[in-house]
Amino acid sequence: MAAAAPTCYRCERGLDRETWLAGDACRHCGSALEFLKFPALHATRAQARAQAALPEDAACFFHADNRAESVCEGCGRYLCAVCGVDFGGARLCPQCISARRAAKKDCGRGLVLHDSIALTLAVLPVLLVFVTCLTAPLALGYTLYAWRKPLGVTRRSRWRLWAALVISALTCLAWVGVALMAYFA
Repeated sequence: MAAAAPTCYRCERGLDRETWLAGDACRHCGSALEFLKFPALHATRAQARAQAALPEDAACFFHADNRAESVCEGCGRYLCAVCGVDFGGARLCPQCISARRAAKKDCGRGLVLHDSIALTLAVLPVLLVFVTCLTAPLALGYTLYAWRKPLGVTRRSRWRLWAALVISALTCLAWVGVALMAYFA
């Protein structure tokens, strides 16, 4: 995409490169011109040019005719000067860049919040008292299972696991007490 040539603000005719780079006057109407120069406008962009691969050279994974100049730090593929891209401090191929972008989008999806599950499993059945004889041991076991699991991407504390542990242990003890009272009565 080529940049549009600047025009004179008064006569609206196109200005040649020398005139607008020098910031002189318009050659058509003579009005004074003032330009704010943008350094990137004058910079030349280095274009990556791939070299042809010789029989003894390693070839690019994506372009078999180009000589490999680097290795993808994500997958280990050989890359030519065109395919190797510096991305996030690493030299990557286009497929690894796409994979990293997709992984960034999906960050946090599918993450199991074990502490919330354990607390729900311990608290929710308390409303239905007779179900707790099954769910309290399950909650206690799940809490112990989830204790060393990661809590998630965001900063979370272990208070839910502590609460689930205490509630499920107390519920289990209550059921043991009820069973003992029924046995000895």
